Amino acid sequence: MESLQQIYEEFSLKLFGMDITSMTLGEFEQIALCGFKEYLMKHMSYLIKQADDCLKDNPELRENWIIRKTVSRLMVMRSGNLEYERRYYRHKKTGEHCFLIDNLIAVEPHERVDQTLKADVSEYAAKFSYQESANQTCDGRISKQTVQRISRDVKLPDTPAKDLEHEEQIKILHIQVDEDHVAMQDGSNKDLRMAVIHEPTKHRKKKAYLPNKTHVFDRGESVENYWNRIWNEICKNYKLSKDATIYVHGDGAGWIRSGVRLISGTKFVLDEFHALKYLKKIIPRAEGGYSNLCRLLYEGDRQKFKQAALAAIGKFNLDPEEQIKALNYFMNNWAGIAIWNEDMACGSSCAEGLVSHCLSSRFSSRPMGWRDQGLKAISNLREYTLNGHNVEVKHFPRKKREQKYAEQVLSVNIDGMRDSIRKDSNLLPLATSVFTQAKNDATRRFFYGIKNGGMKF
Repeated sequence: MESLQQIYEEFSLKLFGMDITSMTLGEFEQIALCGFKEYLMKHMSYLIKQADDCLKDNPELRENWIIRKTVSRLMVMRSGNLEYERRYYRHKKTGEHCFLIDNLIAVEPHERVDQTLKADVSEYAAKFSYQESANQTCDGRISKQTVQRISRDVKLPDTPAKDLEHEEQIKILHIQVDEDHVAMQDGSNKDLRMAVIHEPTKHRKKKAYLPNKTHVFDRGESVENYWNRIWNEICKNYKLSKDATIYVHGDGAGWIRSGVRLISGTKFVLDEFHALKYLKKIIPRAEGGYSNLCRLLYEGDRQKFKQAALAAIGKFNLDPEEQIKALNYFMNNWAGIAIWNEDMACGSSCAEGLVSHCLSSRFSSRPMGWRDQGLKAISNLREYTLNGHNVEVKHFPRKKREQKYAEQVLSVNIDGMRDSIRKDSNLLPLATSVFTQAKNDATRRFFYGIKNGGMKF
């Protein structure tokens, strides 16, 4: 195997031998990065072998552990594929078998993907398809099935509560609520609920934005439990005043209206997108009576709106039953329409846009077929990342029992092993032949003298 000196020289000669005038800056950067990644994998492989050889050559550092065989291993890392060999040991007293060096570098048994890469893959899987996640994180060196398995293995914790002691009290809070219709592999559709909690809309120049957002996605629980979880998130992240008003924006579905009943101090606001959608079912937009009906809707004149809608039943080549259903929809949700004029603090609704960006863009905007386990895993990941949290290595539970792992690690004299390695490599690799390519000046002659001065490399 090459020494660190040889590995470093090979990389240095390649890097310093590149002619930047013969290529574009982007090409130079790409070649240099690829070369560094290759060097890094060789460097890491050498260091692992060095530590493993140290344990082999110093039995006192691994008391009661005897060598059985040498086994090669490949780990997929963010920068490349790490290949190395390590020794398999058996404990003379307990009969346990393990790779001691794998324990010391925290590599799980039978794992092929590095834990840090797993965390990156999980975050990308929340935004992109499985295959695209593999392409973005490790140039497609793992399969989309592996990405799927990784996303299902992650164990995300409950988000911690914010420190609200010094926060100002909030008098108005909004909850944008809607659902996405996700196609399942068995041919059915599943409704995936979404709630986005935020403070009143603010403007940054000409653009409006929702400050202090919190996303709460469906986890397959009952409607009541889902709203209880929404309320828990409100208590954790917002300091409400005693007379605070909470506006629930949505399309008027039964499970949405349940939130108004379950959470005190709430008012329902009908989403304008769905109101106009049902308005077109009574009178097509291209017809003359549409603008008048739309005006009555925005004015909140229930009686005149009903009269105008009834006059349109049976006309415009529309199904009268569908027209009546649309009219009943308005009558049942008129309180959510009247509030547009009666309470200006209710603001505008954007539930449909949020469900498009937060759910549909990942789950249903392109032809996909989901299974319950995968849908739940990606939904949880998407909620976690949209709320500003990062997936970390600690979110992947260790397969080996913690106590057993700790006992095997502590059975090795780690400090003694490090001292032994440090003595064997008391000098870091210094540049040697690379300086023969440099200008013949004092610096070059200095390092050339070191190279030929009997120093140990």
